[in-house]
Amino acid sequence: MRQRNHQKRQRRVLRGLTYMEVLVAAMILVMAGTGAISTVMIARKSTVDKRLTEMGIYCAYSSAERIRAEKFVNIPEITAAAPNYLYYDLHGVLISSYENTPNGMRYYDINHNILVIQVPPTGVSFTVTWSMVTTDTNGDGVLNANDMRTLTVKCWNPALTTLYESLQLNMALGGV
Repeated sequence: MRQRNHQKRQRRVLRGLTYMEVLVAAMILVMAGTGAISTVMIARKSTVDKRLTEMGIYCAYSSAERIRAEKFVNIPEITAAAPNYLYYDLHGVLISSYENTPNGMRYYDINHNILVIQVPPTGVSFTVTWSMVTTDTNGDGVLNANDMRTLTVKCWNPALTTLYESLQLNMALGGV
């Protein structure tokens, strides 16, 4: 009797794994592999997104400094409803602009020459919109040292669907 029980146990040990055990092990391996692949994909995408966001921030601040470098009285009044546009390539280099003029909206090159053919530039990776609104603090209707101007700069993707950076700067004439 003891010998038969021992033989049965020995046969069970030699039998190997059941189909259910193999199936569970395979499912665990598939889930682990899927998790590893999705982790790599997310890491790649976040690196690209981070670079785009950082370049968008650079373009916004670069545009703000470019505008602030102008004399206070030479910066035109531009409403947020019809902002000016600055176009940058993937490396943060200014390509062209699209600006409000007395004759309507015009495209300009990087040297501020009016483009002969009024078409949007190619190779645009970032679009910066900016507006300048004056607050007449003393109510005299004249731009003077008491007035404040608010510069609003926003950096978008070319389709204007993803906002990378938005900033507002208050400027005063300050005797200039």
